Amino acid sequence: MATAPAPGREQCVDGLRAAFREFARALVRMRGRDTHIASGQMTTAKFELLARLAEHGPCSAADLACAAELSPPTVAHQLDALAADGHVERERSTGDRRVVVTKLTGKGRKAIERKRKHWDGRWECALDGLDEREIEAAAKVLGRLAAMLSDDAEKGPAVPHRAS
Repeated sequence: MATAPAPGREQCVDGLRAAFREFARALVRMRGRDTHIASGQMTTAKFELLARLAEHGPCSAADLACAAELSPPTVAHQLDALAADGHVERERSTGDRRVVVTKLTGKGRKAIERKRKHWDGRWECALDGLDEREIEAAAKVLGRLAAMLSDDAEKGPAVPHRAS
């Protein structure tokens, strides 16, 4: 019995495109579910802002919006909800009283820990059976795709990456 020939690059790229489209649809569905989450519960968008605050420390809403690549009004709205829930505190900057600095509270840190613990188990299940090389390759591909999507579509195709 003859074995099927290994797929060529074109077939592999087609498979990646299909997988990426499914991944993108899954992200849209996940974000859509967030719109049905009750007030006070942790949405993906709120979690991402809390995680950025945990990584970067206290900062202004404008700095947080820039880091998260979101509009300032969107971030302000999310921060209002996070403050109402007790996940963040806001105070005037000592260096510039016009600036309001947002920082995590203990409740906010615990919310991040709970959400990460929940997702850590899901990540482990999703990556079960893959070795480190495969995971590194996936991370490299996702990084390149993210860069491609961040490029201005009007500029034309992304510049190919050189082998590293």
